[in-house]
Amino acid sequence: MAIYEITADSLRELKETSYAKAGVKERNDLQRLLRMQVEVISPDTLVIAEEFGEWTEGSRRIDLLGVDKDANLVVIELKRTDDGGHMELQAIRYAAMVSAMTFDRAVEVFSGYLNKISSTTDAREALLEHLDWSEPDEDRFAQDVRIILASAEFSRELTTAVLWLNERDLDIRCMRMKPYQDGEKILIDVQQIVPCPRRPPIQCKSGRRNAGSGRTGRNDIQSAKGSGQNCWNMPIHKRICIRISHLQNTTGSERAPAYGGWPIHTRSHSILRSSICISIVARGVRRKIKRSLIRYIPIKIRLKPSLVAPWNGDGSMVRKPAEL
Repeated sequence: MAIYEITADSLRELKETSYAKAGVKERNDLQRLLRMQVEVISPDTLVIAEEFGEWTEGSRRIDLLGVDKDANLVVIELKRTDDGGHMELQAIRYAAMVSAMTFDRAVEVFSGYLNKISSTTDAREALLEHLDWSEPDEDRFAQDVRIILASAEFSRELTTAVLWLNERDLDIRCMRMKPYQDGEKILIDVQQIVPCPRRPPIQCKSGRRNAGSGRTGRNDIQSAKGSGQNCWNMPIHKRICIRISHLQNTTGSERAPAYGGWPIHTRSHSILRSSICISIVARGVRRKIKRSLIRYIPIKIRLKPSLVAPWNGDGSMVRKPAEL
């Protein structure tokens, strides 16, 4: 989506740009600004380290490491590219490496970070205040590690991988930070694209129909087919729609097997090749049945108000419940 500026005479479109063209650096600009305003991409998060790489082995560094209000660690990986590269793989590696961090270790890391930025804040007190704890609770600290990916844009391969991982109970978010040029100004449009944020309903509805009423739709018919559910509990016009078969010179007993556990006895008297004949007990619902069938079944329908005889697959008759 484009961004426009409202002027006195028109809407002026702002041109998309790239961080490279705008001269915005990844570490010296984006990372520096986000560490001071991390709520832009990760609300309720306290940054406890920048360029964290204190491993027993390895030289990898986490761009920003934080703790959220639920005492979960937050790994934040930044890229200024238009595809995100392989940042999801990097972030997963980082998340695994910090997953065993304890509260006391987090205080040590946070203290080193505060000294680096020349802050006199007490690391332990600041972390406890952020978590709204009076005392440390190691059993609740770092029970999970969340991942935040921030980039100008993400490739389809990356978002596919993230969606697949999220389906397997990982918590990864992709925050798109698209830059725009406005003369000497650089604007950033920040949007969460994975997972898709929930939108409020955009349709007006008059209210829900009571169970057992309303029209029969394709979803009602398809959901009942082969589901094994007891179709006697459905309205009669819905049950009729469930079991419809082309009759080509066959008798009703030969076509007795049904969908959803409710076979309909059909007859083949004077049946044309492309038509269907259904025998039903109407009792005031014939018009509703006819509307439903004509609307959703793209074939010629002919209703005959004769007796219904539900059949089992072996040809034996099924007794109808009392309501019918």
